[in-house]
Amino acid sequence: MPLYRAAHPVHSRHALVPLESQSRRGLHAYDERALLRLVRSVDPGRAPALWEHAGAAYLANRSPLALRAVAALRRDEAVSLHLTGLGLPVDIPLPPTPYQGQSDPGSITLALLKLFGLVRHMGARVVAYTNEDSGRIYRDVAARQGAHDEVSSQGWAQRLPWHTDCAYRPLTDFDQGTGFADGSPAPRWLVFCVVHDKPAVPLTLVPATGVIARLAPQHRDALLQPEFDITSPQSFGPQLHSQGLPLLLSDGRGGHFVRLNELGCTGRTARAREGLAALSEALQDPPGLQRIALRTGDMIVLDNWRAFHMRSAYTPNWNGRDRWLVRVYAVPHEVRGLPVRKGMERIWK
Repeated sequence: MPLYRAAHPVHSRHALVPLESQSRRGLHAYDERALLRLVRSVDPGRAPALWEHAGAAYLANRSPLALRAVAALRRDEAVSLHLTGLGLPVDIPLPPTPYQGQSDPGSITLALLKLFGLVRHMGARVVAYTNEDSGRIYRDVAARQGAHDEVSSQGWAQRLPWHTDCAYRPLTDFDQGTGFADGSPAPRWLVFCVVHDKPAVPLTLVPATGVIARLAPQHRDALLQPEFDITSPQSFGPQLHSQGLPLLLSDGRGGHFVRLNELGCTGRTARAREGLAALSEALQDPPGLQRIALRTGDMIVLDNWRAFHMRSAYTPNWNGRDRWLVRVYAVPHEVRGLPVRKGMERIWK
C-alpha cells in the first residue's frame, strides 16, 4: 500500500527513512547526458561498479523519494520491496522480448541503470555465477524459444514451483561444509525491473517466517538437520548436486534463513522426507502470500534467504511484447564468493 504520496508516488511496505549520506557524494556535478553516454560505452559485466555508481546518481537525482524506501530494506524484517508509480523514464522504444534468451544491454540502458543503482543504494553489490548464462551479469526473465518444458525463469509452459534461487549453494560463512557442489554463496537479494508486463503473471512470494511457524516442532527440527540433497536448477548448467544440507539455518537472531528447490530437493532419511512433505504442505496455502502485479518500469526486491517464491505457467503471445523482467543478483558487501578469475571478481564460481 502507498506510504508516501508525491508527484512520483512510492508504493512500499516499508517505513521511509533518510537517504544514506554517501548516496549524495559526487552528485553536485551531475550531468545525466554525460552519464548515459558513459555507461552506454561500457559493458555492465566488465565494469559493474561503474554502473552501480552511475545508477545511484541517476536514481538519487530522478527519484530520491523512492530511495528512502530502499534504505529501509536492510533495517527491518520485510522480505520484499515493490517500487511502482515512480515516473522514471523507460527505454524508448521498448525493445522486443528476447526470445533467444539474451538481450542487447544497449537496448535496456535505463532498466539496467536503475537496477544497478538500486543495488548500490541498498548497500549491496551485483554478482553473477559463471554457470548461469555463461556468467552474464544480468538475466532476462522472459519466455525463450525452445524452452517450452524447461522449469526455469525462461521456461513458461510449466509451473515454476516454490524455491529460493541457488538453494544448492551456501548462504553464510557459518553454512559451510563438504557437501556443496559450488562454494560461492547464494544471492541474498533478487532485484528486478519490468520491461514488458503482459501476459499478467504476478511475482508470487511468501515470507518464510509464517510458513515455518505452521510446522510441527519435529518437522521444523528435521529441516534444521543436514539431511537433504539439492539439485541445481535448469537455468544453471551443467546440473550439479549438493549433498547433506539443512533446509533451515539459524540467522543468529532467533529466526531462520531458508533454502528450497521444491522440484530438486530430496530427504536422505525418513525424518527428512517427513519434514520436506510437511513444508510442501504448508506452502499449499501459506500465510502472508503476496502476488505482486507487474507494470512496466516497476522495480522489485526479494530477500532470497527469507522468502520462497514461485511462478504460474503461462502462454506467451510471441508478439515481441511478452512478459520480460531484467534480473540481477545482489549480496551484502561482507559476503564473499570465489571469482572465476582475476579481473572478474563479480562473476563467481
